[in-house]
Amino acid sequence: MESKGAIRARLIIWSVVAAVLILVFAITMTMYLTGTGLDFLQLPIVSFGSNYSSYNAGNGSTDKEIRNLDIDWASGEVHIIASESAEQISFEESYDGNEDARLRWVVDGETLKIRFRARNSLISFGSLNKKLTVTIPASLAQHLDKVKIGTASAEVNVSGLQAEILDVDTASGRLELDGTYGELSVDTASGSVTFAGSCRKINIDTASGRIRLTPGDLWEDIDIDTASGNIELWLPESEKGFSVDYDKASGKFSCDFPVLLSGKIYKIGEGAGRINVDSASGNLKIYKAE
Repeated sequence: MESKGAIRARLIIWSVVAAVLILVFAITMTMYLTGTGLDFLQLPIVSFGSNYSSYNAGNGSTDKEIRNLDIDWASGEVHIIASESAEQISFEESYDGNEDARLRWVVDGETLKIRFRARNSLISFGSLNKKLTVTIPASLAQHLDKVKIGTASAEVNVSGLQAEILDVDTASGRLELDGTYGELSVDTASGSVTFAGSCRKINIDTASGRIRLTPGDLWEDIDIDTASGNIELWLPESEKGFSVDYDKASGKFSCDFPVLLSGKIYKIGEGAGRINVDSASGNLKIYKAE
């Protein structure tokens, strides 16, 4: 008789296989219907919306009041930093070649949108790795509403921001994040995720990669769904405590705090904070933050 863990692991494996087969079928049908062959893989994966003609090409800056950042970057690196010396938002890429391959940007209301390259460019994103650096005045960086970053394969580094929402969606690449946020949402297929700062609500969905979170004193809710990878949570000591629901197929739980096990729920202190972890394979370790 198979254990519940073995059955669950098998279901996950078959789900992944099915997803891959569906993706291959979708790509094959698109190539067949469009007649693009392998050129299909060169089509851009960025979204411009209906106002493409309003976009500017190449590096730039703006002194407009920006409350939201919306960045689509195919491959390379994305760095967003707050600067005490900066007087306006500036952004530059490590590329000065083909015009079609240069970044595109526009200010739409209170939102700065940055895209990897021109629409319908035939330059393959897989062969073009560019570093994007966005510098924000510290006074402005403390009053953002939403920062949204989407990449195919890129390292993402966000430092010193304060926003209601930080949303990062990437297929692969290391994520290094810090700052103060009401909500942090990360969706990645492969790559490590590190966050240090202050955040009330954290949601991490990853297929593979190490996760290390230090959410500060004000955290309330942490939700992690991972197929494979160890998880480290560095949490402050508090009378309110927290509860942990750790659903796993394979992995071990350890905690620096005194723990009371009630059913399958680990309770620390009053159990006010909520931690929910769903993992196919990987250990969960909770450390006491300094």
